[in-house]
Amino acid sequence: MQSACFICGGSDYRKVGIVDEFPLLECANCQLQFLSPPPSKAQLDAIYANYYEAWGIHEEAGADMVTEMKTATFNGYLDLVTRHVKSGNFLDVGCATGEMLAAAAKLGFEPYGVEISPEGVATCQTKFGMDRIHGGYLQREIFPSNFFACIMMSDVIEHLPDPEAMKALLLDLLQPGGILVISTPDTGTLSRRVMQRHWPQYKEEHLLYFNRENLSRWLSDSFNILTVDHARKCLSLGYIGQILRREKKRPLLKWFGYIIDKFPNIINKKLIRIHFGELLCIAKKI
Repeated sequence: MQSACFICGGSDYRKVGIVDEFPLLECANCQLQFLSPPPSKAQLDAIYANYYEAWGIHEEAGADMVTEMKTATFNGYLDLVTRHVKSGNFLDVGCATGEMLAAAAKLGFEPYGVEISPEGVATCQTKFGMDRIHGGYLQREIFPSNFFACIMMSDVIEHLPDPEAMKALLLDLLQPGGILVISTPDTGTLSRRVMQRHWPQYKEEHLLYFNRENLSRWLSDSFNILTVDHARKCLSLGYIGQILRREKKRPLLKWFGYIIDKFPNIINKKLIRIHFGELLCIAKKI
């Protein structure tokens, strides 16, 4: 267990549940939740090696549907981002198969990405060039200081074993006045309070769980918080049902997946913008 909370400095923790086999603790002062002890590096590497299976790219929904959903989602995020920055070098940390970078490039940004999945790296290097996409984890030596006008971290920060080191690196890479965008599960949402331990965002690879207040507090020593709101994703009902049917540990969610599968195709293929228990934070480097 960490000796002091990296957000508030407190050391009073209580156990609030178990995520798979890993104890879930909560800081009594700021309500940050985290796995302690967390999965080992070997366990996490095994999860990430097959992460495309969770996205459904190779299954029923298919790559085209996943691309359509991601592009619509990221266009929504970028509508908010471009209120604060409209051009310059744009880094997507965890760029997956490049939908965010493609959407940013269409708006005039210069796309760069980092991705741990070999499949994602290969896909993005084909789209954007070997010099723009780097495999592995974000490292200080990859890019020069003050290089980026905007850095996007969509569904990334909850995976980090050392968030303080990442914040320092982001500050180094961002230009003065640069924009940081974070989407991450939000423990303050109604879905989490209602579903409790059945909340779909509780996963063994999610090491950290923020809410609006503690994330803003953590960033506020180095960033001005511009907005914190619901992160709304564009998903089809058919895709949601597909993911739920693959659920192994929450039978009720699996049952809902089979119910959705009975809907007509015209309904299941329609994209809907929904809040899936995540927040979107946009902050400006001080």
